[in-house]
Amino acid sequence: MDLDSLLRIAIAAAKQAGEIHRKWFGKLKSFEFKEDHSLITEVDISSEECIKNYLRGETPGFSILAEESGSLHGGSEYLWVIDPLDGTTNYTHMIPFFSISIALYKHSEVILGVVYNPLTDETFYAKLNGGAYLNDKEISVAKTNSLKESFISFCHAPEEESVRKISVAFSKLKRITSRVRQVGAASLELSYVAAGRFDAFIMFGVKPWDVSAGVLIVKEAGGVVSDLNGEAFNFSSKDIIATNSFLHSSLISLLGDRN
Repeated sequence: MDLDSLLRIAIAAAKQAGEIHRKWFGKLKSFEFKEDHSLITEVDISSEECIKNYLRGETPGFSILAEESGSLHGGSEYLWVIDPLDGTTNYTHMIPFFSISIALYKHSEVILGVVYNPLTDETFYAKLNGGAYLNDKEISVAKTNSLKESFISFCHAPEEESVRKISVAFSKLKRITSRVRQVGAASLELSYVAAGRFDAFIMFGVKPWDVSAGVLIVKEAGGVVSDLNGEAFNFSSKDIIATNSFLHSSLISLLGDRN
């Protein structure tokens, strides 16, 4: 199956799950906390099952890694990585900033990524060496070249170490720019970097389903993605900086663990 066909499958799966998101937005009566203190709702579970069932039907034998249910091995060189509801806290509080994220790895390389916001009906997507798009219009990262003028988004996992790191990073950046936001949906924030809406995105405590799709979208939009020491971002990286080529070295110098 060619990459264009696989991309269409991923977009279709995201949009099917998006119907569940729209149906229940503003109507949830309860939710639970997971062991790491993050939220989980029936929408997370239902949309994940919807996506997995669709992908299994269209790509039998492909392996799947999903946030809520873990891994399903199909013995394939291909691996779908799914976040069925990125920004669950926003969703439960009726804040319309959340998304569905679907990435496809071949061996250890992401070859396509889809991030879908069901409320705005915005589909960000990319395939390897094929550019990045928002609803069929090609997108690119911003050309901002000064940290003082930059608009930066933050995110962190609930673990104590991630909270500590983000506090230090936030304090450093606030001395340079007041345009810093924490909005709580990593895949969508990465997509906003790709579209030039944010100049940079920084996250501590990264999980593969948080960022796999968004990382490819940023790269295909002309951006630069690394860990906080400037090393190439990979499946096991624990932190991330995504930005343009002008700001990357300045952010590494300011925030890197070696500084």
